Amino acid sequence: MRGTARLWAGYPELAFPDLSHAAARLRGGSSARFAGVCLTYLACAEYLLGAWDEALAHAELAMSLVRDAGYGNLSALVHHFATLVPIGRGDFALAARHIEAAHAAAAALGEAWAGTVTAEAALALARGAPADALHAVARVREEWKGKWFGITGLLDWRSLEVEALVALAQIDLAAERLGELEQLQGDGAAPLARASTARLRALLSMARGDRAAASRAFADAWEHASGLRVPLVLAQLEMDEARFLRQSGQRNRALARLRSASARLAALGAGPYAQLCDQELARCQAPPAPGQTRRELGLTTAEFAVARAVAKGLTNKETADELYVSVKTIEFHLSHIFMKLDIRSRRELARRLGKPAQGSLSAAYEAAAPLTRSP
Repeated sequence: MRGTARLWAGYPELAFPDLSHAAARLRGGSSARFAGVCLTYLACAEYLLGAWDEALAHAELAMSLVRDAGYGNLSALVHHFATLVPIGRGDFALAARHIEAAHAAAAALGEAWAGTVTAEAALALARGAPADALHAVARVREEWKGKWFGITGLLDWRSLEVEALVALAQIDLAAERLGELEQLQGDGAAPLARASTARLRALLSMARGDRAAASRAFADAWEHASGLRVPLVLAQLEMDEARFLRQSGQRNRALARLRSASARLAALGAGPYAQLCDQELARCQAPPAPGQTRRELGLTTAEFAVARAVAKGLTNKETADELYVSVKTIEFHLSHIFMKLDIRSRRELARRLGKPAQGSLSAAYEAAAPLTRSP
């Protein structure tokens, strides 16, 4: 109970030892009902702290225990939080199955559950459908009168609502909803909650074009985030600030933030977020040289960034270092670039982009050699 209270209060680093200790005791044969709840909240703490493989395993075990013991009243809760890692890793089909199972469990009890609707909103937002996310959280606001709070960083419907409203450019309503959230949290909220809310304030200020307010909000977010061990929350903050820094002409600072975010996301296996990070990294590169544009060439933003770097004469390793990605990622993008442009050498690529091939001897060697395509 203490671990659960600490988790809901926004202190996953304090909740984890309690819940881990309780789970160890429950292995001795205590009630499966308590074991299922304990493992579910342990998985939530692990998700926030970045132990996603362990979170996935504990969520699966919780579902198995609850199902085998016949505790149908807990199934919705367990399936609800089991969506966290699949959404974060881009396994949207699995997340959708958990949501369907949670709805079925709630319906079997003759009720609906706000938590499952919130999971729908999180899934929609991850899929890039803010309108669907807003429709889902509207149900929580209307049907449950906003009494369902959620845990910061764990399907918090009010935060999802603000983010969806900003994405849909409904700025005034986003400001109103964010004000509600800040008032509910109060000054005594945990650092995790305050850092997350300050990030939303920064996004809102950026959408309004108020750079000074955005800068203050990001500074506030980092002040509260200092010392936190929540990699996904920190990576999101880094990516958002990087976009602000890039738009403010501070490219080097933006790249430093993105490099840190990229490392955090790679460790998590957070594919959808890593893809967004790669796209922002590509936007942070130097402006394209005269020649055909990305759209004219039919390349994605990431492919165009790789093509420009290679056209300058950089090796695959040098290109990877410049873009803060792996050599295998460069090889992957190059294979698609060569196929799309129907070319066979790096010199042809340089000509297509209107740049003379230049650089090291290794670059000249690679220009003459056929491209090795990664699987």
